[in-house]
Amino acid sequence: MLTGTERDELPVAAERMDAFFERILGVLSEWQPMLRRDLGDALRAGRLTAERIESLIQPAAHEAIDQSFIFGAGFIVDTEVLVGGGSPLAWWQGPEKSRLASTSEFADRGYIEYQRLEWFRVPRETRRTHVTGPYVDYLCSTELTLTTSMPLTLDGVFVGVSCIDVLVESLEPALTLASDAAGADVSVVNADGRVVLSTSPRWATGDVLPPGSEDLPAAMCRVAPFRVVRH
Repeated sequence: MLTGTERDELPVAAERMDAFFERILGVLSEWQPMLRRDLGDALRAGRLTAERIESLIQPAAHEAIDQSFIFGAGFIVDTEVLVGGGSPLAWWQGPEKSRLASTSEFADRGYIEYQRLEWFRVPRETRRTHVTGPYVDYLCSTELTLTTSMPLTLDGVFVGVSCIDVLVESLEPALTLASDAAGADVSVVNADGRVVLSTSPRWATGDVLPPGSEDLPAAMCRVAPFRVVRH
C-alpha cells in the first residue's frame, strides 16, 4: 500500500525523466533555424547534396556529442530530395566523434531499409518529433539505444530528420534519482508497455510488463513518451 507521500513522489520521478529529454529536444530545436536557412536555400537552388549537408551539420553534431550523455548525432536526408547521390546520412558518434563507418556504402546498399525504420518513418509520416526505443541499434552503436528524431519540412517538402542517440545506460543516473524519490524500485516504460530501464532486478530493458501492470502506481511523463511505474 502506498502512502500519500510515495504517490506524490512518482510525478517527481517522471519530471526527472522529462528533464533528460528536454535537454535532447533543446539541442535539436537549436539546429532548426540553421537547417531551415541553409538547407532551404540549397533545396530551392537544386543543390541539396550530401556534401552540403555534411559540412553544415558536422559542427553542430560534434558540439552535441561533447555533452557526455549524447552518444550520436546528425541529419538523415530523404533520398527523394538528395541531389547527386552520396550517402543520405551525415552522422557522428562516440567520444571520438567518429563518422559512421558504414556511411560510405549506405547509399548503395541500405537507403530503402533505413526509410522503413521507425526513427525515420514515423517523423516522416506524422511530421512530429518521435522517440524510438529501446532497441539494439545494429546500424550504428550495436548498443541498447533511444533515438529522438525531429523532422524538417521546407516549403511543404519533407527533407529529413535531425537525430540524437542516447544509450539506454545514460538514463541510469536519472532513474536512480527517480527510484530514490519514489522510495521503491521503478521502471521507465514506453507506450507499448516495454521496459526502457528498471531499478528492479526482475525487469530488463526490452521486457514487456505483464497484463495487470497498468494498475501499478505510475506517473506519465510530460515530455518523454514514457511512464514511470512503481513496483
